Order: sequence, then C-alpha cells, then structure tokens
Amino acid sequence: MGTGRQLLALEVAANVIEEAGRIARDNDGLKRRLAPSSTARPRGIGTNPAFLRGLVVLCPRNSFTIEHGGHMGKSSISSAQPKCRGTVEDYGRSALDIRDRALRHARLFDLPAGHLWSNRLAWPWIKQMRTMGHGIEVFLSHDRIEHIELVSVACGFAGRQHRFLCPRCGRRVCTLYFFDARLACRICCRLWYSSQRVSSTARKFLAMRKVRRKLRDYGQHWMLNVPPKPSRMWKRTYQHHCAALARIERSLNTRKARR
Repeated sequence: MGTGRQLLALEVAANVIEEAGRIARDNDGLKRRLAPSSTARPRGIGTNPAFLRGLVVLCPRNSFTIEHGGHMGKSSISSAQPKCRGTVEDYGRSALDIRDRALRHARLFDLPAGHLWSNRLAWPWIKQMRTMGHGIEVFLSHDRIEHIELVSVACGFAGRQHRFLCPRCGRRVCTLYFFDARLACRICCRLWYSSQRVSSTARKFLAMRKVRRKLRDYGQHWMLNVPPKPSRMWKRTYQHHCAALARIERSLNTRKARR
C-alpha cells in the first residue's frame, strides 16, 4: 500500500514538472514576440530555479523533495528524512559536555593513558571512561564502547581548550548526546533548539524570560516591567540587561502596532 502511494505521488510530481515546463515555454515565447528588440533573454518560470525548489509532495510516512538544477531536464527527486527528532533541552540530561564541572575538576584529559574514571551520579548511562593517548573510551551502560577523539583549539583569552570529535561525522563539538543507544553530536541526532520550533513572537518572549532569569526573576516579579537589581551585580551589567528588556518590549509593541 505504501509503495503504491509513493509511486502515485511521484507520478503527480512528474506531471507538475511537465506542466510547469509547458507554461514556461509558452511564457518565454510570448515575451520574445512582444519584445523583439530586447537582447536579454526574458526570465520565465522555466528559467527560474526557485520555482520548483522546495516543492514537496507529502506521502504517508515519507516526503519527496523536488530539487531544480536550473533546467527542466535536470530535476532530481530525493527522499527527505524527518528534520527534527527532539530538542536539545529535552536531552540535556543525557548530554556529555566537555565543559562540565565534573570533568574539569577531575582533570580527566590531563591524566595518563589507561586511567579509568566514572561518575554514575552525573551520567548514569556511562559505566566508566578510560583515557587514551588521543582521546577517551566511553563504556556505555548497554555494553557498547564509543571511541571519542579529542582536539585542542585556541579559545582566545581562555587559552587552548579540548573539544570532542563526533564519532559519526567528525565534527568538532563541545557536547555529545546519548541518543538511540549511541553518542553523537546535535546534527547527527537531528536535535533542534526549542526556539527553532516556535514563532518569531514566541522567540522574543523566550529571550525576555532568559534575560529576566539573569536578573534572578523566576516569576516573583511578574508585575514589574523591570526586576530590581540583584545583590552583588554590577550596575553596568544591570543596565545592560534592562536595555535588552526594553529592546525586546519595543519590538513586541511595534509588531502589535503593525497588526
């Protein structure tokens, strides 16, 4: 049943491409007849790559994206996998961050090769870690071993810092996520940020909440436009956060006025 629907969707997509090409040829011919003195070639639907780019034919459990290469005869149909499989915030507790305080205090990456170390309280899904000459070995809870390489990068005033290399794609990252019984980076796990799944207005409210939490407002000052200055905070830092809140409020009021 699924294969039949997919073939039907492909046939519909082919018909759409053929009809678009016919309309484009007719439009180009009509423009050339109306403007014979023009030396520039008129740009119709058939010569516009953006016309068919992103055309998606949705099928049950699958989606087919039609990419246009600039000519009608060079279109290709490729299978598109689901984009999002969760958010970074949802999998924050199952993340191995190289900047974690437990790793920094243990100085794991400065220990000699062959040293075993574990912290089941911070990462219950990791049995133990073993240092190597160029990385670490992570023994997962389901008897799987992940080999993670380390690289040293320059971080400005912080000096040189260690970073992970993703075991799947080799991308240099700070955080690896325990997803589908393996360790991988955010891109390989197809994890989004929460702000990527909401509208632009909701992103502004998220930014406002983030700034208010920096001012130690967790809902107790909800009636105040600007929370009071926390103790032991620099006045310049407080003014910077207040300016950010005012900027967000101004953008929200401008959006309401346009509506």
